[in-house]
Amino acid sequence: MQAGADIKTVQLQRTTVVHESRATGRVVDIAPLVDLRTRFYGVQSQRKSAAAALAYSRKSVKRLQSLHSMDSNISEKELQQAQLQRDKEAIQLASLKREEASIRAGMMQAWGPVLTGWALQDGRGPLDALLELKQVLVLVQPAGSDIPETGGAVYVNRVDERGGARAAQFVSAATRAGENRRGDTFYYRTTAADLRSGMNLYVWVPRPTQHISGFVLPRSAVVWFNGNPWYYVKQGADSFVKQPAENHVEVAQGWLLNAADLSGKEVVVQGAQLLLSEEFRRQIPSEEDDDEGD
Repeated sequence: MQAGADIKTVQLQRTTVVHESRATGRVVDIAPLVDLRTRFYGVQSQRKSAAAALAYSRKSVKRLQSLHSMDSNISEKELQQAQLQRDKEAIQLASLKREEASIRAGMMQAWGPVLTGWALQDGRGPLDALLELKQVLVLVQPAGSDIPETGGAVYVNRVDERGGARAAQFVSAATRAGENRRGDTFYYRTTAADLRSGMNLYVWVPRPTQHISGFVLPRSAVVWFNGNPWYYVKQGADSFVKQPAENHVEVAQGWLLNAADLSGKEVVVQGAQLLLSEEFRRQIPSEEDDDEGD
């Protein structure tokens, strides 16, 4: 095939990249966490008020006991009423403390210690980015026994394209199960942008200790024909041949071919679609050919 205009080639070099395994992800609705936080702060406010009321009642009882012991005009009935009020407030405070602890324990069970800590943190913190829809929380479930590196990042996308995936930062191990109810799950956070609660995501998990080598095809070099990916290699001054992109692995930079040997070969990285169109055009009989046939 002869080259047309706007054809650009590069000589690829063998390279080594970090292997990435696949996982599934889902954008998590944090409304239940926010509801628990609201309940917690409501009970906490009541508990603080009850503690202040009890402290006042205890002082009142001590004052009345002192006056009563000095044969003051404080009757036994007045003292007993003050003691009864003190005891009622002590019971109420104990009840509020139990409720506060119960809500916290429920948050820990449902969301884990890290997110619970974010929710109950005084002042601004990491949760605010989630509340302000600047970030989203993602539940990631690796395939099989693949466990992400703690503290590392994974890459997520709405579509099955590694090139457009965005980084998601590790938050914590998750306490909830994934879609298939099996295996470990982990929380990550990433920029919200076009992500919405409940969306399923494609996830790529880097394996820093595992590497693969090959030749990385830029995505612009790949064309699709009969449902399969192909690329063009320069054969002569103006001649190109189509090759199948077999055994490829999608990486951040493009498609890594770990089977083909492209050492010293020039690959079309601009104009591959033009070459494919030209190939189709040459396969269509011209009107002159039809006339000669008649």
